[in-house]
Amino acid sequence: MKTSNPSGLASTEMLVSPVKANSLAPYQGDWDLNTAAHLLKRTTFGPKYQEIKDVQAMGLSKAIETLLADAPLPDPPVNFSDENDSVLIGEVWVDAPMPQVSRFRRRKSLLSWTVMQQVEEGISIREKMTLLWHDHFAIESGVVNDARFLYQYQTLLRTNALGDFKQLVKDMTIDPTMLRYLDGRRNTKNKPNENYARELLELFTIGKGPIVGPGDYTNYTEDDIIAIARILTGWREYGYNSTEIGTPYSSFLPNNHDTEQKQLSHRFDQVVFSDAGEQEYEQLINLIFTKPAVAYFICRKIYRWFVNFEITDAIEADIIQPLGDLFIENNFQIRPVVEMLLQSDHFFSEGICGAMIKNPMDYLAGVVRQTEMDTFKDDLAKYYNAYYKVFQQLQLTEMAYFVPPNVAGWPAYYQEPAYYQAWINTATLNPRNDFMTGITSQRGWLNYRHKVDALKLVSTIDNAADPNELIRNLGLLFNPLPLEDNQLQYLKEILIPGLPDFEWTVEYNKHLDDPSDSNLAQAVEQQLLNLLRAMFAMPESYLS
Repeated sequence: MKTSNPSGLASTEMLVSPVKANSLAPYQGDWDLNTAAHLLKRTTFGPKYQEIKDVQAMGLSKAIETLLADAPLPDPPVNFSDENDSVLIGEVWVDAPMPQVSRFRRRKSLLSWTVMQQVEEGISIREKMTLLWHDHFAIESGVVNDARFLYQYQTLLRTNALGDFKQLVKDMTIDPTMLRYLDGRRNTKNKPNENYARELLELFTIGKGPIVGPGDYTNYTEDDIIAIARILTGWREYGYNSTEIGTPYSSFLPNNHDTEQKQLSHRFDQVVFSDAGEQEYEQLINLIFTKPAVAYFICRKIYRWFVNFEITDAIEADIIQPLGDLFIENNFQIRPVVEMLLQSDHFFSEGICGAMIKNPMDYLAGVVRQTEMDTFKDDLAKYYNAYYKVFQQLQLTEMAYFVPPNVAGWPAYYQEPAYYQAWINTATLNPRNDFMTGITSQRGWLNYRHKVDALKLVSTIDNAADPNELIRNLGLLFNPLPLEDNQLQYLKEILIPGLPDFEWTVEYNKHLDDPSDSNLAQAVEQQLLNLLRAMFAMPESYLS
């Protein structure tokens, strides 16, 4: 993808290269730093230079294996500053009762900790997958209003990020957070509530399909929603607003369950459900997953998340359909689908690299990770507060955990024709720019709270004393494609305005020889901050 202005952000109008359908055959092209960077940028938050080198050295097969490897769950969030909490500072609160006075502080702890996972995960796809499923099974913290529920919900997503999707749907159906968010707890035999039944079909499993008649959406009907709501009656969540209960849980209440027969439409083969008590919801989901449309619907979601929003007829036939068939053959295991997609010829094909506008989490959390910014890890309160400030900035860019706009998730992944372009608008562009301007200033963003450690960052870059190699290698981090000659010259003029290349080499080497010279260090640092600010202002830095 190329832009209309390579030297600044005067225009954000993107010119997209045509995408070739190619195939899901394993990629056989060159495996270099650029292809390794493309893989990591799509699957992690802000890969570091050494990580790109390590992945390139691994080769594609080992890189995919590393990205998809199982890993222990991260340590849970802790109380970092609330002296009035029943949980001591530094201790885990996720299984403890919730005093009213601690509600805000625990939510703040969770939100900080969640950004922390994105920044500190390493070479793993898990956090990108967890965010994908959060977008898919969207919930809103303002409705749930309990950090214990949100943590448990997120742990469910993280644990099953690459696992059994059918089981994930079953678990999500009776998850305490989802029962609260989509009114499952209010769904009783005397007053069925259709909220979850509708989203289970429309958003979570099979998709709507074109309307073919009154109340008939190709894949299901309005009558199916009514019947499914009755099938799902009887579940209730516990723990909300409780100062006595620790871990939230769900329970089946037989007296609230509709024991009468429920018949589904011709879309589900006129199947009749008799009373099966607390196993009835599992029987329902098993039935839904007999329909191949489920596999193709989910594979389109995965494709738009990792590859490109545009699904042409050729991509539908050559990419989505085979992925869906693989999904079904593997009993809805997610890992084989993601593995085949990421190592495919199509994933590395012309037009894919640079075809995405980075979502705000990719952009902001990625830069925090890539630029060696100080998160004050040696001070618990400062550590959590630093990440909370990033979360607050993410809210301004209209993408933050637990605050999607609605149950459908973020419009960038489903709303045509804009799709990813929804991330760049008059409301969200300024917060992105403010953040980048702040972290590349001497004062730092929010009064020293966050600042690029430019000298540390450049110390990780190969051949940093050569201004051309320095800029090319930094471009590997922040741009989706190798810098063109005019871009390189423009950026070099920012780094060493009007000077020959050797001036940078001499000055940088002097700094390396005597890092204790604070005046020299500050002068070199300022030149690097100027360079980084210019790189972040380029439209290409918004792309992946």
